[in-house]
Amino acid sequence: MTIYFDFDRTLFDTEKFIKDMEQIIIDENIELDLFYQCKKYCKGKGFNPFVILDNIPNISKDNDIYRKIEELIQNTYQYVFDDVKPFLEKYQGKYNYVLLSRGNSDFQLAKVKYSKLQDYFEKIIITMEDKGKLDIDYQHGIFIDDYLDELKSISKNKPYQVIMINRYLLNGKKKISKIQCVSSLNEINSL
Repeated sequence: MTIYFDFDRTLFDTEKFIKDMEQIIIDENIELDLFYQCKKYCKGKGFNPFVILDNIPNISKDNDIYRKIEELIQNTYQYVFDDVKPFLEKYQGKYNYVLLSRGNSDFQLAKVKYSKLQDYFEKIIITMEDKGKLDIDYQHGIFIDDYLDELKSISKNKPYQVIMINRYLLNGKKKISKIQCVSSLNEINSL
């Protein structure tokens, strides 16, 4: 049996990371609106702050912002949710772990590397595709993800179990259709 973990907002506090990255952008006198407008030019490539910065006029590669964001990425271990390592250690050996994340592969792999979680995973899959359309063993998989549409797509493949983790807003829902909902990994009692 394999547990497939999403990364952002599941294992990694993406909201806090983005807030800290945005502060760097502001401190470097770049308007956030301009940053996010330039993000539109990168559509289809996944979020990668360096690719976005490359599309902002008058910012050279030797600008401090590149170095500061690189330093932020190199410290991503501080954004791993507190319940992640205890959960991974609790079920280590009983289940295989696969990281299944959607996004820009360069950026995602860097965050995973510096999160100090990569050694827990037998395999790391970074995709830009719908997770329900991949060539993986869904029937013997437990999928933990924060994105409901992704879980609905995965559910069409009749996985063993799907769990929606909503670290930021759960609104008291414990089940959506056939999908178990939790606000932390500590709430997962039966696998």
